[in-house]
Amino acid sequence: MLVVETYLSESRGKGIGIFAKYDIPKDSIWWIRNENFDKVITPGELHSYDELAKQFIKEYGFLEATGNWHLCIDNARFSNHSDLPNTFNNWNESGELVSCIAIKDIKAGEEILCDYKEICITCKENLGFENKE
Repeated sequence: MLVVETYLSESRGKGIGIFAKYDIPKDSIWWIRNENFDKVITPGELHSYDELAKQFIKEYGFLEATGNWHLCIDNARFSNHSDLPNTFNNWNESGELVSCIAIKDIKAGEEILCDYKEICITCKENLGFENKE
């Protein structure tokens, strides 16, 4: 779940993106795992959903090494990919994402970007879209 204030806006060439409402200093946590807020979907649960729900989860969630899908309920799900992200991810021993940290000062109005290949198992080999960076 987000621990900084953000807003959604158009991201050039990427659709909707998440932007910092205020400056986020380097080394600040901007997202933290909270399973009481976000949704974690096991493979069995995913199988039980209809196709439209599965599509939504696969588009806006990310597949962790545990085999579970993590779906952010807040604006964090609109974080776009970059080969040069301004954030870093922390993982636990089980392969679950536990927090995201700014690796540089992110100015108010700047897009918050992550590396999908690092976050989602399904993106490691194929992002699923043409990366124009």
